Amino acid sequence: MVKELAELTAAHTHHNTGTSENASAIRNTAYKSDGLKQKYSPVIG
Repeated sequence: MVKELAELTAAHTHHNTGTSENASAIRNTAYKSDGLKQKYSPVIG
C-alpha cells in the first residue's frame, strides 16, 4: 500500500503546476517499501 501511494503521489500532476519537484524522492520511498516488506514480513505475517 505504501508503494502504491508513493507511486501515485509521484505521478500526480496539476494542469497549472505540472509534476511535483520532488517526484523522484517520492518514488524512492516506493522502492524502500519493498525492502521493509521483505525485512518485516516474518514478524507481520
